This record gives sequence, structure tokens and C-alpha cells, in this order.
Amino acid sequence: MVNPKFEIHFFHGFLGEPSDWDSVLNFIPDTWKSVKIYKHDLSKDCERIESLTFETWAHAIEGEWGSVLSPQFSETPQRILVGYSLGGRLCLHIKPEFYCHLFLIAAHPGLKTGLVERAEQDQIWAESLLTEDPEVWLERWNRQLVFSQDLLRPKRCLKERQFFWSQVLMGFSLSRQKNLANKILTHKNKIHWLVGEKDLNYQNLKKSMQILLGENHVVEITDAGHGVLFDQPELLSKAIFERCSDVV
Repeated sequence: MVNPKFEIHFFHGFLGEPSDWDSVLNFIPDTWKSVKIYKHDLSKDCERIESLTFETWAHAIEGEWGSVLSPQFSETPQRILVGYSLGGRLCLHIKPEFYCHLFLIAAHPGLKTGLVERAEQDQIWAESLLTEDPEVWLERWNRQLVFSQDLLRPKRCLKERQFFWSQVLMGFSLSRQKNLANKILTHKNKIHWLVGEKDLNYQNLKKSMQILLGENHVVEITDAGHGVLFDQPELLSKAIFERCSDVV
């Protein structure tokens, strides 16, 4: 049995929802079924944040979990964090003291160049989301190169949610994220990076992530695009839980 003091927290990506993780959790090992599982909803997590930044989001999550400096911290649950794409980028801003494992699934460590270009690109997407028919916008969004090798794209409904996702796209733009390579290197024993074999954009990061984390902490999921959790939920689940053997 897994130590009952452990919890698993799942964080979905842009345009996502908590149920995105259901297919992955269908393959959770029996030994883990007694562990508390939390599927975070980005919209609810953002409700208590006045200004959407990576730092304010992380501070709100940490505040919900309590201070790591409290005398009772040794008695509180240790956490495994699993973040997909934007969810992983957000999790990178949580203090490492709050988790024992962090799984980054198709999550970017931060740009070194091209910040201005990315900011302009995200602004165009965010503004068009407010003015364009949401179904037309979503169709264009799904045609991007990063999703071109996905086996399955999840169904989304953006109606009456355009303003929120537009704000998220701007507030959590990759252009506003610091390059966190040094943080990843410093805490490499806790961090794992997972990428789809067919993810054209993120495959380019694999070598640099191997240098930061070591080959054992970089996992390639076969026959999967950017949407690893949708394409290969069983393989992803196995990759995550096999790397948490210290918890069992």
C-alpha cells in the first residue's frame, strides 16, 4: 500500500478541464487506489487571483496547502504533482518544498529567445478569441503544428468561456514565463519530463532536458503527439507511477 500521507495533484492544460485525466486514472495501479487524488480546475484556481501571473497562481495554490515552514509540515501529506502543457508550466512555479515528485508532460521550461514574437502571437490568438466565432477559433487552434501528430483531440466547448481563456492565454503566455532551466537542474531528483514520440515541437527540447535531468528522468511516450494523456493514457499512467516507487 502507498503511504497515506501522499497525495496526487493533476493540473490540466490550456482549454482543458479536470476530466481530461480520467482516462489516465483508469489505469492507476491497485496499490495507489487508496491515495487521495485531486484533479485541479484552472478556472476555480484562478477565481481567487486578481491578476493572472505565474507567481500569483503558485502563491494561491501554496496558500491553500499551508506553509511549509509550519512545525506541523512533517505531518502533512507529501505531494506528487502532474501537469500537462500549461499545467506543467504553472507547476514549475510552485516551491519544490511542496512536492516530492513533479511530472511535466509536454511542458516548456521557458524560452531563451523569441519572447517578443511569442507575445505577439499569443496576443493575436487572445484577441481573436474575443471576436471570432468560438467554434471557428477552436478549429484554427487545433490546426497548429504542435497538434498535427495528435491521434486524438479532445472535444471542447468555448461558448461563454472566451473571456476567461483569453485572459489565461495572455496572463500565462510562454513569453511571460522565465526560463526555469536552473530551477529544474537544482531540483532534478524530483522532476520528470515526459514527451510524446511524435510531438514535433517538443521533441526539439528532449536533448536539453536530458542534459538538465539525466536520461532516466526524461521519458518518451511511444505513438503519441503533444496530447500524450489523450493519445496514450495507459502508457502515461505506467510511466508516472513506475517512477514513484519510493512512495509505495
